[in-house]
Amino acid sequence: MDYEALQKIFTGELGTTEDYQREFKDTQFGLLMRKIAKLENEAAKAAFLEFINDQSLSQGKIVFVKKVIEHIVQSSYIDNVS
Repeated sequence: MDYEALQKIFTGELGTTEDYQREFKDTQFGLLMRKIAKLENEAAKAAFLEFINDQSLSQGKIVFVKKVIEHIVQSSYIDNVS
């Protein structure tokens, strides 16, 4: 419900759907919200902690996962999964 309310504010109160498309092009609304809100570093680490602990990852793989976490915290999403 919060998501829908925010979308209505962006496309009905602050501007129109056309205004949104002109300003943000083809950026999906959910992606825009993630970019704006960001993800806290501790929340991201907590989300991956179970994965790291449940897997028998090598030290190198753990470092890689931590780099992924850092990227997600900075950009709020992974644009290119490859």
